[in-house]
Amino acid sequence: MKKFTRILSLLTLCAVLIATFPTVALADDVLSGVCGENLTWTLDSGTLTISGSGEMENYSSNPPWVKHSDSITNIVLPDGLLSIGSYAFHHCSKFTKITLPDSVVTIGKFAFERCTALADIDMGSGVCTIEDGAFYLCSDLKDVTLPDSVVTIGKAAFNNCRQLETVHIGTGVSDIGDNAFLYCTSLTNVEIPANVEYIGQYAFRYSYQDGAGWAMESNLKTEGFTITGVVGSAAESYAESNGFAFVELVEPPSPADIVAEYVAVVLQLVSTLRELLARSIPFG
Repeated sequence: MKKFTRILSLLTLCAVLIATFPTVALADDVLSGVCGENLTWTLDSGTLTISGSGEMENYSSNPPWVKHSDSITNIVLPDGLLSIGSYAFHHCSKFTKITLPDSVVTIGKFAFERCTALADIDMGSGVCTIEDGAFYLCSDLKDVTLPDSVVTIGKAAFNNCRQLETVHIGTGVSDIGDNAFLYCTSLTNVEIPANVEYIGQYAFRYSYQDGAGWAMESNLKTEGFTITGVVGSAAESYAESNGFAFVELVEPPSPADIVAEYVAVVLQLVSTLRELLARSIPFG
């Protein structure tokens, strides 16, 4: 009787433990579960589909599909998704492209860390914050365009993207964190808008010293880097303090400035014409 009671207790405990984890169903090789208060996921034939709306859960390291990361070749995200959770797709090394809906505001910490095949990112038009390490070691990235909605680029956000050749920084960015583009050895030039107020240590054109790991004081500057920016801006200060070449960015006049200049020229012409007429026409 005691043995039967012990077995029954174990079975009850197992049932309780299973109930506390996100539901993962296996039917015809389709996996599914929950990844946010109003979000679900399915993994079918290599395609990971997120459905619903709202914020994705932030994970400490392993999302519910982590055991199948190597089999994910495509990721589909829904309109209405507000955030990409921390570590959501880290180590998903097979998918090559991601499109973020315009509703996404935040890309969480290390969300796409070590997505080594990722070569094409469409960030949409709503992202405001790219958190620390979001695209760390995405080694196939060659071009990144940050929309004007982005305000903050976190620490090490694009660290170790060694094939990254071009970065288009949107006009809304105000903060670029430490190590943001550290070890991006293919990046030889960057244009930094006037709105950027802070550029962290080793943000651009530094590399790790062999054997030093993440020790910031051991980072090595690599030569042949040019920063384009507005005179008197954080871009110029960073270039000067780090010994990089600086090229002045001459901003084109705004439509309002063009109109004002045109009106001023017309008024001057009218004034000159009146003076000429006054001189050439006799009175009395």
